[in-house]
Amino acid sequence: MTGRCRRMAEQGDLEKVQDCLLQLGQVSQQALKEMRLMVFELRSPALLSTGLAGAIQHRLDAVENRAGIGASLEFGQIPELPERVEAGLYRITLEALNNSLKHSHAGNILVSLDRKGDSLFLCVADDGEGFDLADAAGNGGLGLTSMRERAEQMKGTLHIFSSPGSGTEVITEFPLFGLNTNHIRER
Repeated sequence: MTGRCRRMAEQGDLEKVQDCLLQLGQVSQQALKEMRLMVFELRSPALLSTGLAGAIQHRLDAVENRAGIGASLEFGQIPELPERVEAGLYRITLEALNNSLKHSHAGNILVSLDRKGDSLFLCVADDGEGFDLADAAGNGGLGLTSMRERAEQMKGTLHIFSSPGSGTEVITEFPLFGLNTNHIRER
């Protein structure tokens, strides 16, 4: 791409050079976002050392906030969860955040985890472009499938709400019964 911009500059076509530089800047920004994601994925021991809330907050600080996205985390009263459940929730959260970062052009993202009755709800919501769910079902990548599979492994369900222009919500619900939860934690 830089070679094309250089050739246009040599030809004196400044309008095309400006367009080319704009595209180059956009590609560079996307590459930087993806590099931050890869670096973060390589260092995920935060889940073990700081727990689910700390690991998610670390991710939001390290990736979304650095990318200029307003990211916040809300944790309600949740029971102490088995390590495998925290790991599953963390991976679903990461995938939803990755999808938002790569595709939604969101300005804000909210991650929330709360208990309602005998169920636990994880929600990752953004104010981005949204997408057509029917198109995603036919052309969807591994991300949506892996989130759904992880939720099902925890005996839960995954719901995605989105439409073009309306942002996206990824909501995972699963029953607390049988998860071996003992203590209530407030975050």
